[in-house]
Amino acid sequence: MSAPTESVRPHSIEDSQRRKQSEWSVIEDTNQKQIKLIERAKREWEVTVDLMPQLICVLDRYMRVLRANRMIEQWQLGEVVSVGGKAVHALLHVGCTDPTCYLVAFLNRAWEQLIEGQSVQEEIADPILNRYLQLQIKPISPLTNTNSGDRASFAVLMINDITEQKRVETALHQQTLELQARNEELDAFAHTVAHNLKGLLLPIISYAELSIVLFDSAPAETIKKDLAAIARSGQTMSRIIDELMLLAGVRKIETEPEPLDMTAIVANVQQRLSYIIEQKQVEFVIPDTWPIALGYAPWIEEVWANYISNGIKYGGSPPRLELGATASDNGNDLVHFWIRDNGSGLTPDEQAQLFTPFTQLSQVRVDGYGLGLSIVRRIVEKLRGQVGVESKGRVGEGSTFIFSLPLA
Repeated sequence: MSAPTESVRPHSIEDSQRRKQSEWSVIEDTNQKQIKLIERAKREWEVTVDLMPQLICVLDRYMRVLRANRMIEQWQLGEVVSVGGKAVHALLHVGCTDPTCYLVAFLNRAWEQLIEGQSVQEEIADPILNRYLQLQIKPISPLTNTNSGDRASFAVLMINDITEQKRVETALHQQTLELQARNEELDAFAHTVAHNLKGLLLPIISYAELSIVLFDSAPAETIKKDLAAIARSGQTMSRIIDELMLLAGVRKIETEPEPLDMTAIVANVQQRLSYIIEQKQVEFVIPDTWPIALGYAPWIEEVWANYISNGIKYGGSPPRLELGATASDNGNDLVHFWIRDNGSGLTPDEQAQLFTPFTQLSQVRVDGYGLGLSIVRRIVEKLRGQVGVESKGRVGEGSTFIFSLPLA
């Protein structure tokens, strides 16, 4: 007879099913908790990281992007869901395949500090994004010996756009420099006024006091000579004051450059200086036509007045002044206006001291040139031009003074 078959007890099957249901229930609870944790982490990311003004990227050990916040879309560099796996430099510089870009260099420099748990920060001008960026990278977890496919979070890169901040800083720096320059100019202005006007007042006082003492006994011709000296000093003082007022006005006045009638401007200057021109028997060589340049006529008249006055004062005997203009030969659309005298010329050292900034006039002097030529320089540079002088320092060959203006 065969052994009786052992029957399966119904309660054993029920126990097994209950155990399985219990296990599935535990797994389901665990899954639900994990889902809730993920959803919570997602909400926290959305209400924190996604709303931050910086561009934030979570990176793996190979500096590939695992996740980025919504700033990636505001910067128009792609969609949040499509950035995973991209190298940082490829993400920021869309279409750029240059492996030597500044981001790669930055990450290479930061690597040694990152693996030691240290953060790295730099400010860099990005020529592709045309932004000034502040980069900061921080390690999240220590680097472990994992396989090459490891996608664990290793570092977080925060990129802050500080372009506007840099613009403001640059503007403030420029304003600071301008204020310093103005303060220095005010000091030089005060020094120049004191030096020049006091130097002219002393002989006026001396001649006046001497005339009072000798009024009853000195010949009329002597008194007349003293009074003429007083008048000359007074006229010089008046001219210096006019020059200082012009210098102050050039900084304040904003002009719109317009085509210049150089023939009329030079004629006006000759009329202004007609007395000294006739007295010194000045010979002029002036072209019939001039190239048309852009500028402000009242200021350019002062430039010519200064150049011609100096040419008369330091030219030959009699002075011979040749005026002219030539177009620039280096393609910068400037016209070079010049005046050549027949005086003794200027040495290289003297030439180097001409056209000194007004702030240096208290330190540098070239017999009578200083103040006037500093005004010329201020005028011409404000009109986007240049000034210069050429001389071989040989008697009779004189000097050539130049100023350039934009071609109309």
